[in-house]
Amino acid sequence: MILLVTLGIVYYTSINYSMPSLYTNSLTVANNSPEAYKTLANNLVAQMSFEEKISQMTGPVVSSGIVGFLANILVEGRFPHVYIGENERLGIPPWVLSDGPRGARVRDQHIEGVTTFPVGMARGASWEPELEYRINEVIAAEMRANKVNYAATPCINLLRHPGWGRAQETYGEAPGRIWYSSCEGN
Repeated sequence: MILLVTLGIVYYTSINYSMPSLYTNSLTVANNSPEAYKTLANNLVAQMSFEEKISQMTGPVVSSGIVGFLANILVEGRFPHVYIGENERLGIPPWVLSDGPRGARVRDQHIEGVTTFPVGMARGASWEPELEYRINEVIAAEMRANKVNYAATPCINLLRHPGWGRAQETYGEAPGRIWYSSCEGN
């Protein structure tokens, strides 16, 4: 009986997790330059304790993280949020990663679905940089709507062996042309 109650509590808290804000009002930079962000990052790291630095690189406790992950995948049918690196003392919001070369995978609790696009290799074969740019705009908008602030997309690695497990996520044998073309002026 105690085991069932414990499992029920773990399940309920796993599927009804709170979603912290991914924005901060306490961290500002003088201008939007790479140097200003580098200075801010160096200042924040200098203020961190050793434990806070380690916390920036770790996720939830493995046992609760795995249970929550499996409960959300198997029972709720959604890829759950995993928050990493939050530091309330310094005003650093957490990172929420969504692996998404074909679209957003992490879903907010209140969003019914997301768009799934063809694999990167098929999109690369189209040689339509403008289309790829528009697809990535949609992926970015859906990730923001799903409260994600870090995306693992697109994969621009050069495909060296067709047996590589993520081969379909690349743009193919010559990814540079479509990638650089889709980023011009941005």
